[in-house]
Amino acid sequence: MRRKLKKLLSILTSRLVIIGLLILIQLAWFLILFLRLTQYATWINAGFVALSLLIELYIINKSGNPSYKILWLLFIGTFPVLGGLMYPVQLFGMEFELCQQGLALLALIPIWLYRGRQGYHSKPFQYLCYAFYPVHMLLLVVVLNFINR
Repeated sequence: MRRKLKKLLSILTSRLVIIGLLILIQLAWFLILFLRLTQYATWINAGFVALSLLIELYIINKSGNPSYKILWLLFIGTFPVLGGLMYPVQLFGMEFELCQQGLALLALIPIWLYRGRQGYHSKPFQYLCYAFYPVHMLLLVVVLNFINR
């Protein structure tokens, strides 16, 4: 009997169950927010972003394995209950709220594919990678200015 209770307790306190419950709470929160609290959504969202930043600062300053820290920071920054700004988007006449950092989940693909070996590297490739972000942002601004004329 005690073994069964210990096993049940260990299952209920596992990370998977706790994260699953937090996701269910998040979905319930969005339903309540959508139905009842839309007039206070800006303030509530700002509070969650502040809470997210405090949690992320705590995780960064905590000692431990850096790879686990990065994964937790990715999850905390991605899921809207703990952070991430929400933007209203209209699609096919319906309005949705889209998480600003929702696409950060795509970063999990190269993280999962990493096998502990250093990838391709050379000086030109290194400088190309350094230049990619500012150059593509500049191109997006030029395209946006061209479209808005």
